[in-house]
Amino acid sequence: MKVLVEGTVTDGSTHEGLPSVTVSLKDTKIWCSTKADGTFQLAVPKEQAESSFTITASFVGFETKQMAVIAKTGVPVVEVALALNTV
Repeated sequence: MKVLVEGTVTDGSTHEGLPSVTVSLKDTKIWCSTKADGTFQLAVPKEQAESSFTITASFVGFETKQMAVIAKTGVPVVEVALALNTV
């Protein structure tokens, strides 16, 4: 079973959604890309989602950002927001 992590990646200065950002579960091969509006959905294995985990957002021309996420047991969706800053 997996827990769905949903969120949005935005430009840190304009706060607009960024398309095609790579969002990944740190130290795994689990990843997805943001949609045109900057939203994403990442399926995290339940055993990892029941504790804390880290997601990473990376995009050419922007600093890579990591965010620790602590999911509550039984919550099917975790919402996160990542703001990337230009390099």
